[in-house]
Amino acid sequence: MWYDAELPGNVELTDTLKQRVEQSATLLIIMTRPYLSSDWCEKEREWFEKEIKQRGRGIENVFVVRAMATDNEKWPDFLKDRFGETVLGYPFCNEAEGRAARPFGWVQPTDSSTSVEFIDALTRLASDMATRLDDIRKTTPAPHATPYDSGARMRSVAAERPIFVAPGTEEVRPVVEEIRMQLEQKGFGLLPPAEVRIEAMSEPDEEQWLNRASAFVQCLGVTAAKDAEAEFGRVQLLNQRARQQSLPQFLWRDSKIPLAALGYDPTYQQFVESLGEIPDSTASELADEIAEYLKQQAAGSSPEQPLIAFIEVPADALSQFDQLKEGIDTDDCLLFPLKPPEQGEIRQIQIERKARQAFFHECHVILLMYCMANQLPWLTSAIINYERDITVVRRELDRCPKPVVIDYIGEAQALGATIGVDVIFWEKGSDPDELWRQLRSLAA
Repeated sequence: MWYDAELPGNVELTDTLKQRVEQSATLLIIMTRPYLSSDWCEKEREWFEKEIKQRGRGIENVFVVRAMATDNEKWPDFLKDRFGETVLGYPFCNEAEGRAARPFGWVQPTDSSTSVEFIDALTRLASDMATRLDDIRKTTPAPHATPYDSGARMRSVAAERPIFVAPGTEEVRPVVEEIRMQLEQKGFGLLPPAEVRIEAMSEPDEEQWLNRASAFVQCLGVTAAKDAEAEFGRVQLLNQRARQQSLPQFLWRDSKIPLAALGYDPTYQQFVESLGEIPDSTASELADEIAEYLKQQAAGSSPEQPLIAFIEVPADALSQFDQLKEGIDTDDCLLFPLKPPEQGEIRQIQIERKARQAFFHECHVILLMYCMANQLPWLTSAIINYERDITVVRRELDRCPKPVVIDYIGEAQALGATIGVDVIFWEKGSDPDELWRQLRSLAA
């Protein structure tokens, strides 16, 4: 059942509304004088009239409630018989009273007679509509079942919020086309149109498409091609704009080609490296992952996910990080090392992507700054950068549980108070098992 909520006649009609009307089995009209004068209601009625005629059906699928006295001459021909008489409909008022007639039950009666009339009329209407719908069910083949029939809400979301599949450089276009085909078969709308090439995209079009999108898919090339520098610049710009829109990102690249192959373009190589490890998957597997994610989002839930910790690791403390990782990195806890702040924008891209990954899974999140006692100069610069980074992280994690900062140095207390997160201390040489217990306790 779908109800148009009595939108006023000057509301712009939408394709979604037209689709709803055309897919309906019956139309219930509350006949009033405003109904007859509404251009919007006229369009709604015309769509339904066209649809049932195409199905070879007639006026028996239209139910008219006579809610007030109207001029029968103004009724549309669709609601008249071959002699020009209006359909009998269901009287919900005493039309003999003319314009003064009010629908049964319009006001609280002083006696029970009008209430009884209203209940009788409503019961007859509901009974006749139920009978007609039973007849339609018996004579109309059931729709062909698809794997997503149980996810009607997801299909609705997919139709209204298409997926942005970024055009790629020449070498990855076959993969882009395969991903598009897989997503289309699953019922998703896609942007931009398939014929659009990355070198021909305009900024206004990009902005419009990204604003409408529910997710961002990008295939990353790694080998040189004609005008590769210009095309790779467009790839980076598209990715940056998608991040600004906080769109969930799904990335693909050919893992068999080493990143060293990008040595001819250091800027692009840094960009690809900043995205971290991209799972090795086929076009079909990536399409399945996207569909599952959007299905979970449409259902308002997500699969149970592990605890995630982002760890600040100075370049000369990697061995300590490895020891820590061996101690607590399990199926229940994932540790992500972050590079020192000297890498500027590349570092921000990395932390933003990791934050989005946590947002994507709606994980518990720990922000951990791990420093040795002799790393005070590094820590000072890290805190300065960290304030900027935490703004990015908190934006990305708006729907996640409250982040936690774990830090060895006391300056973190002031930082924690500033950004509104909890702070505990982790001493050098602490037992990884004890740290693990602290992490789980905080998450709980």
